[in-house]
Amino acid sequence: MIFSATPTNSDVWILVVICILLISLTFLSLAEMSLSRITKQKAQALVDQQAKSARLILKLAEEPTRWVNPLLLTVNIFQTVQATLTGVVAGRLFGAAGVVIGVTLNVIIFFVMAEAVPKTYGLLHPVRGATITARPVSAIVGFWPLRIM
Repeated sequence: MIFSATPTNSDVWILVVICILLISLTFLSLAEMSLSRITKQKAQALVDQQAKSARLILKLAEEPTRWVNPLLLTVNIFQTVQATLTGVVAGRLFGAAGVVIGVTLNVIIFFVMAEAVPKTYGLLHPVRGATITARPVSAIVGFWPLRIM
């Protein structure tokens, strides 16, 4: 038997939360790279073209300090929770060796899925990435506990 403990409903729910956090981290990495690559001039051109989310993109491009820290804090919280949950589930299901394997796989999956791929896409397609992420980033920035950052 591979498992050192029988998976429970709690384990399944924790795995679901881990997946949701990975997807969220992917999205936030795309936002970080895309929005940091958009200049005020490019954002103004999008407004002039009446592109989707252009006004939000312009607002974010005009004040990058307004969104950078809340976004990075959100990323930090999500990464910490995701890594902790991964270690807990791996340790519970597979024992001590499971923690090592779980953390190693997590680093590889996290780097590829939530860092390299979305940041490369944001680097190559900043307007598309900014258009996709402007509204959620504005919502994150508007969340008062993060706004104080």
